[in-house]
Amino acid sequence: MAAILVGCDKENAPSPDTSVKDFDFTFRYDAPLTTINQFELLLTQKDGEVLLDTLLSTGTQHALTAKTNDPKLNLTLVTPDAANRNMYSITTYNQVNPDKWHIVAGFTTEVNEPTLAAEIRYTNIPYDAKAFFSSKQSNWTGLSWPNPTDNYLIANYNRLLPTDLAYILLPTHGKYMFTEASSDLMSVDFSNANTSTKLKYNRPANITKFRTFLHGYSKAGDYTHTQPLFNSDYMSSEAYDLQYPSTVIEEFELNVYYTDADGYQHRYNHIGSAVPQIMPFSEKSNFKVAKSDFSDFQVSFTDNLPSLYFSRWALATADVNANWYIYSSPEEVSYNPKRILEELKPKLLAGKSVAGFKLSSVQTIKAPNYTYQSYCDYYGSPEARAKKTMKETQQIGKSF
Repeated sequence: MAAILVGCDKENAPSPDTSVKDFDFTFRYDAPLTTINQFELLLTQKDGEVLLDTLLSTGTQHALTAKTNDPKLNLTLVTPDAANRNMYSITTYNQVNPDKWHIVAGFTTEVNEPTLAAEIRYTNIPYDAKAFFSSKQSNWTGLSWPNPTDNYLIANYNRLLPTDLAYILLPTHGKYMFTEASSDLMSVDFSNANTSTKLKYNRPANITKFRTFLHGYSKAGDYTHTQPLFNSDYMSSEAYDLQYPSTVIEEFELNVYYTDADGYQHRYNHIGSAVPQIMPFSEKSNFKVAKSDFSDFQVSFTDNLPSLYFSRWALATADVNANWYIYSSPEEVSYNPKRILEELKPKLLAGKSVAGFKLSSVQTIKAPNYTYQSYCDYYGSPEARAKKTMKETQQIGKSF
C-alpha cells in the first residue's frame, strides 16, 4: 500500500495570532455612603497577573481597558470606610466578565416619600393581643386597646401622602382588612373584615428557628413601597406558618428562614402573584468546607449545585479592620486567598499587615435559570434589580 505525502508551503502558511487583545469594559460603583468618594479596582488574570490597578471615583461610569486574551478575569474592589480609614470592604469576583456592571452598594427599591402622623380608630373589632398593622411606608406604628372588652383599637402611624394603604390582621381570629387612608384621622368599622388564608408548610425534619416574613405589593411590578403582611416573630403559631390576604395585593414576596440539624442557615425568597403553597426546602446543606485556612480554602458541593457561592474573610488588628468577600462559580472549589492578596498588593492596603484573615462564613446562592455570570450581571444592573426580575433564590450559609 503506497503512502502519499502531502507537502505544505511553509512560506505561504498563515502565522498564528500571538497578539494580545484589548479587553474594553465599562464599570461603575456607587458606595453605600456619599462620603465615600473613591475606591480601588484591580483586574487580574486567572494566573494572578495584575492587568489593572487604579483608584477611581464612586458614582461615575468608567471606560477601562486591559491587555489580555483571557475571556474571563478576576475583579477586586477595595473600598475604605469614610469615617474610619482603618476599615475596608474588599470584594473579589473570580472569573467573570464585568463589562457594563453598575454595582450599587446597599441597593433598595424603596422610595421614601413625605408622610404625616395619622390615626385610625377601628370599631367593632375583637380584641387580639397579636394584632398586626402596617402601611406602605410607616416606620413607626403604635397599637392600643383602650379597653379590651370595648372592641375598639387605635392605630397611630405615619401616613404616606397623599394616600396610603392601611392593613390590619387579627391572626387569632383569622380576619384582615385593607383601608385606603386619605386623611389623618379615620374611623373604620371592622365588622366587614375579610377572612385570611392560613398556610402550613411541610417542613424538613429536625430543623429549628423556622421564621416566615411576607410582604405585598398592591400593584404588580411596582416595588417602591413594600407592605408588610405577616411576621412570624410576632404571630408564631403551631397551627400555621403564614396568614395572608386574598384581596388587594397583586404580588407577594415571601422570605423563609430556618437552621438545619447541622447548623447551616437556610433562606428562601419567592416573588410572585400568589403565595407558594409548596416550597423546595432542603433538609441538608448543599456544601461542606473541607479546608478553611487563609492559605488553603477548599469546598465541596452536592448534586444540588448553586448558581454561585462566596466566602467571607474577616480581619481585625490595630491598623486594619476588613471584610473580604470572594465570589466564585461552583466549578472553582479551591483557592489560596493569602496568595491572591499577596499578588494583588492593593494600593489602599499598602503598609498594612493583612496576613491574619480568618474564615467567617460561606454561603451558596441558587437562582433558577441563573448561572454565576448571569447572576453577577443581574447584581450589576440596578435596572434589573429595580424590576426584581430574579423571582426565586435559595441561600444556604454556615458561620465559622
